[in-house]
Amino acid sequence: MNQTLQVFSENVLNIMRGAQLMLFVIMCIRLYPKRKRNVILNHFFWLLIFMLFFLLFSVMGLMIDSMRDSCLFKELKMLADLSLVPLVGAYLLKVMIPEFINARKNLLLLSPNIILTAIHAYTQNRITIIISIIYTVLIVLLIFVLVVLLSSRYNGFLKKRFSSINNKTVDWVRVLSYVFLAWYIVWGIVVEVDNKWIDSVYYLFLILIWIFIYHYSVRHVVAVRAEDLFDIKQVKNKYVVEYEVENNISLEVTIDQLGQKLQIYIEEHHPWLKHSLTLQELATALGTNRTYLSDYINNRLNTTFYDYINSFRIRYACKLLVSEPESQLAYISEKSGFNSLSTFRRAFEKHIGTTPAKYRNRKRN
Repeated sequence: MNQTLQVFSENVLNIMRGAQLMLFVIMCIRLYPKRKRNVILNHFFWLLIFMLFFLLFSVMGLMIDSMRDSCLFKELKMLADLSLVPLVGAYLLKVMIPEFINARKNLLLLSPNIILTAIHAYTQNRITIIISIIYTVLIVLLIFVLVVLLSSRYNGFLKKRFSSINNKTVDWVRVLSYVFLAWYIVWGIVVEVDNKWIDSVYYLFLILIWIFIYHYSVRHVVAVRAEDLFDIKQVKNKYVVEYEVENNISLEVTIDQLGQKLQIYIEEHHPWLKHSLTLQELATALGTNRTYLSDYINNRLNTTFYDYINSFRIRYACKLLVSEPESQLAYISEKSGFNSLSTFRRAFEKHIGTTPAKYRNRKRN
């Protein structure tokens, strides 16, 4: 009975390994034509290729009895596992600051693991494993802290420039950083415990993680540059500077005029009905500088561009909820300028303090 259960658990483990291998193959095939779309997908494609070759090496080694039972093979496999950590971490940072992560920096992050693996293959000294683990722990903690700090800054910047931030936010990257940390802890347990059922659950855990990464990577839209994220000041628009000097106009007066012009334009043209309205588009329509408009909204109105535009959309949605009681919420959402029902619900609850459905029922009664 025990032998049958052992054979069954080994078969389940092999199935899980095969499922992960097939998942990487499918994702690579699907990503190949998309990799030229942006640098994020290109980076993700080559990361998956690396993972695929690593997994093939592991599976082929486990198929050979002499290698499967070899202590050196297990140690080299563990060192190879550790080398994946900097690569996955670099990808998380690549999503937020594409300009800062390139092939050279990836190689720089990976080089300590490569060197330590080569030394261990020659000397078989366990000190190399300890050093590799310490290095990987430091990398995990550094990347975790960077992702958490940068994601908050990133999303705050998006709300200053865009009226719709669907598929632009990096909330999924922050969630992934927590999963990434949990992954490393789980891996440490799996390495120490020789149990095929635990190994099978671990492979299932990995499959779910990579499906999550693929799903959000394909949908993600790069909308922020590093210079914007780190507030690298740009030179003022030459026309704006000359206009101020020639006409001796103070910034205070210019901002007051801008506020009046913005209010008139909003009331007459309803630009917030456009799903993908950006700060730059609104500034161009007003004939002003994007920085001036951002300063006015952020400092004078004490809000973000995202919340400012959504306040008009919510106001309009409230009218529609009352005047069109039979209309579906999805229709109300789209007609009010929102590009998704979930965003509409979140924004409505934030501005009104209740859900659209409860608001409609309350007005109806």
